[in-house]
Amino acid sequence: MDATLTYGGRGATTKLLCGGFGLAEPLPDPVRTLLPRLLLFDAAATGLTWLAPVLTLLQEEANGAEPGAQAIFAKVADVFVAQALRSYLNGSQQAGLLAPGPLLDPAIRRATELMHTQPAHRWTIAELAREAGMSRTAFCTTFTNLVGDPPMRHLARVRLSMAAGHLATTSASIHQIARLAGYDNEASLSKAFKREFGIPPGHYRTRALSTRPANAGT
Repeated sequence: MDATLTYGGRGATTKLLCGGFGLAEPLPDPVRTLLPRLLLFDAAATGLTWLAPVLTLLQEEANGAEPGAQAIFAKVADVFVAQALRSYLNGSQQAGLLAPGPLLDPAIRRATELMHTQPAHRWTIAELAREAGMSRTAFCTTFTNLVGDPPMRHLARVRLSMAAGHLATTSASIHQIARLAGYDNEASLSKAFKREFGIPPGHYRTRALSTRPANAGT
């Protein structure tokens, strides 16, 4: 449905192409818990040159309203979503910090989901244990046995994994990515990132783009 919004001055008219995408089946838990609530996908940052002509095609279809336009929109939406997910998950996979498999313990699963969906929250052991309905000692012991890392260590890995995904898919500044991943500033993210990977975030971004498969945009 077309809509017109009038705001502000007398400059050139800006057109926005918006759309929605619904999944017939939910994403598997290991994928769903890794993704942030808002996934930014910056075509310029990923170097996907095929996106520009595809957007031109969409513009022509939207303006022309020819028969079959809706089918084209649906197919292109599939491509956009698949490429965005692939780029983000590849960035995280290169970091070696993918989420663990599904957890059978509902209390620990609840805690890990909170970490993955709200990485910027200032989680504490006491708060996570309370969310899990366990004592601090029981929570830490059970979490470490099932996940393989203590809770705060896992939270750090989640945050760094998400930072790596954003570095590989957007041109956002290190400061912006730091805040998205739950760090106070660029310096704190850079310090943690370099300690984990041996290179600063900027170098990781360069390496992630340079090692992207040549056919990733096809």
